[in-house]
Amino acid sequence: MTILLIVSSLILLYLLIRIPNGAPFFRTDKTAIQTMMTITPLHAGEKAVDIGSGDGELVLALTKHGLIVDGYEINPLLVFWSRHRIAQEGLSSTAHIHLQNLWKTNFSQYTIVTLYGVPSMMTNLEKKLQKELPAGARVISNTYPFPTWKSTTTRDNVYLYTKQ
Repeated sequence: MTILLIVSSLILLYLLIRIPNGAPFFRTDKTAIQTMMTITPLHAGEKAVDIGSGDGELVLALTKHGLIVDGYEINPLLVFWSRHRIAQEGLSSTAHIHLQNLWKTNFSQYTIVTLYGVPSMMTNLEKKLQKELPAGARVISNTYPFPTWKSTTTRDNVYLYTKQ
């Protein structure tokens, strides 16, 4: 219980003085996670990434579904908390959280990409993923659509894109 209080306090502190170039942390609600998990077929063993993985909630959900999942997060406090949660769940062999800027990461190894971006990043992220992802990769965006990609499915403010 003490660690939860410490981490909660540190996350609150971070929200008050956010890391430059990082988007603010907003916890993804369980309904959105459920939609993101069901908007496209997910196959055990697929390699997935959660961009801006926050507290690791979606990483945990995808891993429990049998995927091999990496999360990228720029906030060291959220990385610490996510890694702790992954270890507590015994999922350290298939879920990993990286303290790394998404703009310095190559996403070419992933067939599933999940994200909760902010409008100001969506144009550049769309270009980056278009360049790096393999054909057939699926991108699931919570809340904010890409400016030029056409979604193959939209449900409950979650957008599914398939890389051509």
